[in-house]
Amino acid sequence: AAPDEHPDRHVYADASGGRYAMVAVQNAGLALDWVSDRLGLRWPELAAAAQRAAPGADGVLFAPYVSAERGRLASWATAPGWSGADRDGGAATAGGTDVTVRVRAAAEAQAFVVRRAYELLDAPAERVLLVGGGGRDRWVQQLLADVLGLVVHRVELRSAAATGAAVLAAAAAGHELPVPASTRRVGPQRVPALEEAYARWCAHLYPG
Repeated sequence: AAPDEHPDRHVYADASGGRYAMVAVQNAGLALDWVSDRLGLRWPELAAAAQRAAPGADGVLFAPYVSAERGRLASWATAPGWSGADRDGGAATAGGTDVTVRVRAAAEAQAFVVRRAYELLDAPAERVLLVGGGGRDRWVQQLLADVLGLVVHRVELRSAAATGAAVLAAAAAGHELPVPASTRRVGPQRVPALEEAYARWCAHLYPG
């Protein structure tokens, strides 16, 4: 990609002399840490709770904005929190909603913000690579594939960011640094409740 005035993308030079564009998400682990603290649950408990609730989180939505985002990834929401309606359509707050539904809404919001970033990048994905500790669990891998509607390749590599920096540094010095790593292919499933939830989430957090 060439440098441009796109308000959402950040364009960087790479070690080969080319360029790449990125839409950076500020709120991922930060938001899940906030949820963990607010609900008093550790990651294994959060993961178990999220998997017990149905896709779409019974209409409950989560704003994952602990810190500010940039460009059109930013939302009117100035603080993290839940909103939604009960199954009968009556007004309800997330405070009165089952904890599994709240955790599910928060987990889905993480995938939703990644999808919004991908859409703002405005470029087709040749491959979707998932790295990092938050993507170790298979249900997270499947959730991301389902929300994106794309095949996700989970890279089994510890300290992937540091390893990538070393690979780029080696390339800049004229060397090739082989990195043995296996990948797990996760295909998307069609989940209408997730597609509907993403549309509601966008309408709620990005009105107009």
